[in-house]
Amino acid sequence: MKIILSILFFPLIQIYRTILRKGSIGKRITIILFSLIVLLPIWILIGYVVIHLSLLFLGFPVYTFQINGDSMLPTYDNREYISTQNAHSVWEYKPHRGDVVVFQNAKTLHNGVEADFVKRVIGVGGDRIEFKYGDVYLNGHLLNEPYVETQDDTWLHGKLCAVDIVPQGKLFVMGDNRQYSDDSRDFGYIDLKDVVSYISSSSQKHDVLPSISQSNPQSIDLLQLTKLLNQERDKLGITSLTYDPLLSKSAMQRVNVMFKYNDLSYTATRSGYTVINAMRDVGFNQYGVTGESVLEDPSSQAQAIFDNIMGDTEEKQFFMNIRYTKLGAAVREGTLDGCQTKLLEFNLFGY
Repeated sequence: MKIILSILFFPLIQIYRTILRKGSIGKRITIILFSLIVLLPIWILIGYVVIHLSLLFLGFPVYTFQINGDSMLPTYDNREYISTQNAHSVWEYKPHRGDVVVFQNAKTLHNGVEADFVKRVIGVGGDRIEFKYGDVYLNGHLLNEPYVETQDDTWLHGKLCAVDIVPQGKLFVMGDNRQYSDDSRDFGYIDLKDVVSYISSSSQKHDVLPSISQSNPQSIDLLQLTKLLNQERDKLGITSLTYDPLLSKSAMQRVNVMFKYNDLSYTATRSGYTVINAMRDVGFNQYGVTGESVLEDPSSQAQAIFDNIMGDTEEKQFFMNIRYTKLGAAVREGTLDGCQTKLLEFNLFGY
């Protein structure tokens, strides 16, 4: 114990002994100054390195990681600093669903250089993952995800959607802000060895969401969504959109054709059945400016859909177009490219 204390407090002991030592005052002052200016800083630096490496080896939260981007909203904000545990310590990291992991590999490039990504573990080796209408199903059961904005927030936009079995030694990860996250839906699984650090699921706290499916197409309150859009238009001094039942019927016509021909294009490349054709078929015979917008696997919450529209520059410009005066919408579930999908179609008209 005496030896350990002597090492831990070496500079201070040297100063104390020098003060008690008999002899030249000048010599003692020189030793004290040397101890304070040279020995003490070196001792502090060595102590910091030893403690840091010890904590790192033992796996304590010594990694400070800065979030870059919005892919982990609402859990972590852009530029927020988080403390994570070392994944390569004396205790080997054993992944659990819900862990937040920091990782890097050849697929996580930024300006051509491997960069750290932070995502959430959704599936581990042996898990079966499936996406339906914005919901995540794990091993056949709807996954309760209190860390996302809404329960049915996994918009795919052409990303991975088929049933998938996670290989052993691999992880399937996604950002909490599913619409703005590059993750395993894009670059596939990550190797367990690629994980640099992590935050265990047991140390996180989230508000509990009901573990129920939101895939009922009738659950979207289209009138409430129209109200939210009009509130934004009012702020900009733009005439409100009037809800038109005939435009909702034409929107449903377009959705039906999209599923039938597996074609979401505005020009209706495969079917030739455009929004103008749909409007005429339902008896909407007015002449003016027409437009449509289709959202894949939207949230069931009107507020969440509105927020997503406002967060997309092109979509916001479309819905805030001063020329549009009437709006209709329809939502339906079906299959596109072999994926179970929900489409929300808007038909707009103006002069």
